[in-house]
Amino acid sequence: MTANHNGGTFDFHLIVLHLKAGGSAQEQSKRKTACRLLKEHLDEELEQGEELDFLVVGDWNDKLDDPPDSNVFTLFLEDTLQYRFLTFPLAGNSYYGSYIGGGGYGSLIDHILATRDALNEYDGGITMTLRLDDETDRYGQLISDHRPVMATFPVFRK
Repeated sequence: MTANHNGGTFDFHLIVLHLKAGGSAQEQSKRKTACRLLKEHLDEELEQGEELDFLVVGDWNDKLDDPPDSNVFTLFLEDTLQYRFLTFPLAGNSYYGSYIGGGGYGSLIDHILATRDALNEYDGGITMTLRLDDETDRYGQLISDHRPVMATFPVFRK
C-alpha cells in the first residue's frame, strides 16, 4: 500500500486478519498457532529486506495483557527488536476496549501490530479505540459488536 497525504508518503504492506474467536483451550491454541505462522512469514519477509514496513490489523480475538503462560502473542511480545503492538498501551483499560458485545464487554481484542521499520513512520503517533457507540445510537445492533481501532502516523502531519 502507499498512503499519501499533505506531501507525506508511507509505503507499507497491510495484512488484515481475523483470528479464531472463543475462549476454549482449542480456540486459544488455534490463535497461538496462527500467530506463530504469521511471525514466521513476517520474519522471512523481513529477512529478504525488500519491504520492511508491515502493519497487521484486525480482530486478533485475544488480549495482549494475558499472563505469559496463556498469552497467544508471546512470540511477538518477546521480539521487541522487530515488532510492537501499537495497541499495547491501551491494554488492560476497559475504556479502550474494542469488543462491546457479550460477556467480553470492554476487552481490547482488536490490535495493530507494526514492524520495526514501520515504527519509524509511527514515531510520535497516536493509537486509540474509536468509541463510535458513544456517538451513534444502537451502534452495537446496527453496525458491529467491535469498535474500530485507529493509529495516526505523524508522517502525514504538517
